[in-house]
Amino acid sequence: MAIPGLIGYTLPGAHRLYVVSPRIAIVLRRTLLHNTHPNDPAILYSCLAEIPIPQTHVQYADESSVLFVDDLDPELMKRARMSYRTSQKAQEDRFTLGITKLTRSQTYTVNEVLMLNINLHQHGSLTFSTASIMLDTVCTYMMSNNTFLGRKSSLFRPLLLELTDIQKEALAVSTSAAIYTPNLNVDTDADVQLNMLLRFTIMKAIDFPSNYNRAYLIFHMATDGPSLHNAVSFNIRKLCFDAISKLKSFLDPPCLPIMSNLSSRITETLPREESELFFALVGYQVDKLDVGRYTNDFLGNIVYEAAIIGVTHWLAKNRYDILRDLLYPWMKIVI
Repeated sequence: MAIPGLIGYTLPGAHRLYVVSPRIAIVLRRTLLHNTHPNDPAILYSCLAEIPIPQTHVQYADESSVLFVDDLDPELMKRARMSYRTSQKAQEDRFTLGITKLTRSQTYTVNEVLMLNINLHQHGSLTFSTASIMLDTVCTYMMSNNTFLGRKSSLFRPLLLELTDIQKEALAVSTSAAIYTPNLNVDTDADVQLNMLLRFTIMKAIDFPSNYNRAYLIFHMATDGPSLHNAVSFNIRKLCFDAISKLKSFLDPPCLPIMSNLSSRITETLPREESELFFALVGYQVDKLDVGRYTNDFLGNIVYEAAIIGVTHWLAKNRYDILRDLLYPWMKIVI
C-alpha cells in the first residue's frame, strides 16, 4: 500500500494505492476530497490529482445500523460507525468501484508512486512481467521532474543496470554473418592495426578500464583512417549512418538554437560504473531505433558499442539538448 499526496500542502495521505494485479490498481481518495477540483493545489496536492476517481457505490448488509447515525452528534456518530464496521454483519458489505482506464502518463505516475515507496523500505521488492517495459518505466522514472521524487531515483541505478543486462540476454541471438567474423580483409596500415586490436581484444589479451574506453578507441580506429575497407569498419559506419538517419526523422526540432561554439567532443574515457550507466541510457535509446542490437557474439557487441559512440558524437555536435536530457543528472560526457 502506498499513501501519496497532501491535503492543503500539510495533511498527508490524500490517496491510498493498492496493487491488485499487473494491470489493476485500486486508487482511493479521501472522502472529504470527493467534491474538490483536482487542479487546485491548495486543496489537493498530489501526483494522482489528475486521475479521475468515480464515486464508490456501497451496499450495506444492515443499512438500518448505518443510516440512523446521521442524526447523532459527531462523536457518537463516529463511535456508532466504528462499532458497525467491526461487527460480523459489516463483513457482508459490498463496495463497487468504478473502473478508469489510465493514460500512458497516468500509468507512469502510478508506477512512480509504487517505486518511490519501495525505496522507503529497507527490504522493498519489485515484481514485473516484462523486462523491456520495466526498463522503459525505470528510464522514465529516473528522468522525471516530479518534485516528490527528490534524490530517490538514484537508488534505482542498480535496477537499471540489471534490467539492461536482462535485455541483452533476451536479445541475444546466434549470428554467423561474415561481417562479424574477425577474418578481415587487410588493405592499409590502419586496417592492420584495427585487426590486431580486435584479435587481442577477442583473446582477452587487452584489459580496458571500461567498455566505453574500448568502444571509443575502436570507433576512431575504424573510422578515422583514410582507407579502411574491412568488414568491421564498414559495419560500424553503416550502423552509425542508419541510426543517425532514423534520429533525424524522429527527433523534434530543438527548443532553442544549437550553439555554434558548443564543444562537440565527448570524453575519451569513463570509469566502469559510469560506462555501464552510459550504455544503459544512451545504448537503450539506440536499441529502440532497431538498427542493431546486442547478440551473444562478442565481436558483434564490440561493433555495436563502437557504433553507439559514433551516434553519441553526432548527438554532441548536432543535438546536445537530446544528449543532455538522456544523461542529466547522472553524468556529463561532453568536454
